[in-house]
Amino acid sequence: MRAGETGRIPRIDAVAAGLLTVVGVIDAAAGLTVGSQPWYVVVTVPLATLPVLVRRRWPAPALLSVLVAMLVQAALGSDISGGFAEPLALVLVLYSVGSLLPVRTSIVMLACAMVAMSAVVALEGEARVGNYVYVVTVVLAAWFAGQGGRLAQERTRLLAERGAARERSRIARELHDVVSHNVSAIVIQAAAERRDLPIDAPTAVVLRDIEEHGRQTLVELRRLLGLLRVDPEEQLDAPVEPQPGLDDLPGLVESMRSSGVRATLATHGDPVPVSRGLELAIYRVVQESLTNVRKHAGAKAAEVSVRWNPQTVEVEVANPSGPGDHRTLPGAGYGLQAIGERVRAYGGEVMVAGPTPDGFRVHVAIPVGASR
Repeated sequence: MRAGETGRIPRIDAVAAGLLTVVGVIDAAAGLTVGSQPWYVVVTVPLATLPVLVRRRWPAPALLSVLVAMLVQAALGSDISGGFAEPLALVLVLYSVGSLLPVRTSIVMLACAMVAMSAVVALEGEARVGNYVYVVTVVLAAWFAGQGGRLAQERTRLLAERGAARERSRIARELHDVVSHNVSAIVIQAAAERRDLPIDAPTAVVLRDIEEHGRQTLVELRRLLGLLRVDPEEQLDAPVEPQPGLDDLPGLVESMRSSGVRATLATHGDPVPVSRGLELAIYRVVQESLTNVRKHAGAKAAEVSVRWNPQTVEVEVANPSGPGDHRTLPGAGYGLQAIGERVRAYGGEVMVAGPTPDGFRVHVAIPVGASR
């Protein structure tokens, strides 16, 4: 959750804020680490620990609250009244400041923290070089850790965008091959019919126009594919393998069995003729779903179902994992993004795509009428 975004407070922050507050108040009242504190100091402890609750939503106000509370405690003669709870709260909030706020704002808040904590050291009568170095080191370490978290998130986002762009380029290449095949067939048929007719026959003129427009369409398709190309080293003239379709689904499922996954394929209803592009989309949905099952759901079993309805075709891939089977591996979700891209390209809908309590499941529905 980025700074300022609305939404539920993470449970871990609620638990951390509650524990730090309870521990801090008990520590200050009972004097477990630095001696018992007066009541007017004890009541300020929650001002330094409860901001952990909202550190992701309002990092700057949370940090200011912690700093003000610690300054007030120092001015009242306290020696970090909350014991270790308050410094830990400061570290957590500073991490959020470094990871969530814009860099300039984050640097300003860092400077405020360093000045405030230096003032705390001075007010407590512990103005020694070692104490200042310690405080500055803790503050900088927490802030730089937040910056590291920011960079990691940014890198993940950029990788996801790059992966999505590559997948769109791949989809465009495959659709280009399908469309080019169909247009080439039209051009060849038109040319063959034209050769059997007198050159000045009206039908021959029409067929010649069809042939010329078809060839021009092929040229424009290649230019369009070049614009969509993500990798500049990708060769557009490289040989392309025949695109798979519905007839290749049994072989795909069988390949999963050979890798140790008990995969099954079931077809329901009467299949209807669909375009090669839609066949390819269905194949890729099943292929990517099976890959995700193997990666995220224990790689033990998979059920593939293709259900033909009068207006739609539904594809479902599920992993009925047992207790303890489910596992999740790191990944940016490129495969699920690709599934969504392909399904939406044909006016379809993704009902479910991702891990579920009992395993991994993908369920999509695609209209069949528009593809024929």
